[in-house]
Amino acid sequence: MEYQAVKNRLDGTTLRAEFLGLLERNAFAAIGATTPLRDSDQAQVAGAINRLYRDPQFKELANIADALYAYDEAFATFRWEHFQLVQRIIGSTSGTGGTSLAYLQRKLLRRFFPELVASRADILS
Repeated sequence: MEYQAVKNRLDGTTLRAEFLGLLERNAFAAIGATTPLRDSDQAQVAGAINRLYRDPQFKELANIADALYAYDEAFATFRWEHFQLVQRIIGSTSGTGGTSLAYLQRKLLRRFFPELVASRADILS
């Protein structure tokens, strides 16, 4: 029963997909886009995010983007702290999930919303 609930959740819509849907229905549509917002087109996604921060009519969406950025930052902090903990405690042996320290190290730079990080850098520069 519990396995099925977890599987159903993992097969469901992601937070990223929901955010991109909000962008498409609001900021992306406001610029007169006639094609759908594609997750694989980073420039397209970044353009819609930049619009959120530059146009006052999207203040609420910009606040959501800020919250998602904070979530992404918190998860990145967790990854770093987990990596350090594993490194100190078990070193290079396999962990409980069968993964190695090298696997955790590769995942350190992974972001859920890389465009939010890039957009903030663009806006602040």
